[in-house]
Amino acid sequence: MRRRLFNLAAGVSLAVFAATVMLWVRGNWQCDVVKFSSENHGLCVSSANSVMDVMFGPNYKGPDAMPIEKGWRYRHYPARAHGQDQVRVQIPVAKYHGLGWLGFAFDPNHLLTHTGPPKMVWYSSHRLYFPHWSLAAIAAIPPAMWCRRWRRQRVRRKRGCCVNCGYDLRATPDCCPECGTLPPHHPPPDRTAAAV
Repeated sequence: MRRRLFNLAAGVSLAVFAATVMLWVRGNWQCDVVKFSSENHGLCVSSANSVMDVMFGPNYKGPDAMPIEKGWRYRHYPARAHGQDQVRVQIPVAKYHGLGWLGFAFDPNHLLTHTGPPKMVWYSSHRLYFPHWSLAAIAAIPPAMWCRRWRRQRVRRKRGCCVNCGYDLRATPDCCPECGTLPPHHPPPDRTAAAV
């Protein structure tokens, strides 16, 4: 069961890795934005200029607020406009941007990117910036572990060792005496014959 869960996690991580790399490359010329909003809260994920921006928090409810479009929405536009990067240009505005040159920043305060009138409905109490390479590196860990395990099992199988613990099975090819693992493509021992 644990092996199946690990294989599933590695597969999902591989998909996240591939999607992140594609967004990273696409972000050189295109800014992608996915938004979700309910009556009171919103979530927005932007990707461009080698940086991702996750913004979440309450919707602006003032008298000059724009109408709230509930549900999921997707839009895209050029990654650079008026000579500025669409996502990276907002990093210096964030409260914590000491690693902004790497693409990391965090703003716990209300951050308005458009101040005037009407104010944006999309404002948040939290805004997180991180570079694509950081997400790709984290997502690559489970697939790398899966590849390493697969290669180790292959080498052990060629050497006639247990694929699970590495015990030498040349003297006991039917079953590993160390951990009880049956070799691949080997039928389980007949316990009824042994009992007779």
